[in-house]
Amino acid sequence: MKTPILFALALAAAAPVAMPAHADRPTAVEVRFNDLDLNRPSDAVVMLGRLDQAALQACGASRFSLREYQQSIRWSRCYADGMGRAVSELNAPALTAAYERETGRAE
Repeated sequence: MKTPILFALALAAAAPVAMPAHADRPTAVEVRFNDLDLNRPSDAVVMLGRLDQAALQACGASRFSLREYQQSIRWSRCYADGMGRAVSELNAPALTAAYERETGRAE
């Protein structure tokens, strides 16, 4: 049985505009993936989308935030560190490949 990953981000590293009032403690957002096979590229892309939404939430935005605000969060250290950590902890080659294609980063 797959267990959900807790997406923990240290918000202290976030840009000031992206820091919620409780930025003195990490935020954890549960991301479920028991319905996905992370070895399948299509499921890895779905998981990457779920991680993106969790990172936005943990770093101070939501899916209802303005697109420009979400994009500024995606450029923050909080977002980059959290996404990189989550992808690394999942240790799924298809997910890592999707993440690298999306960001142009090598883990």
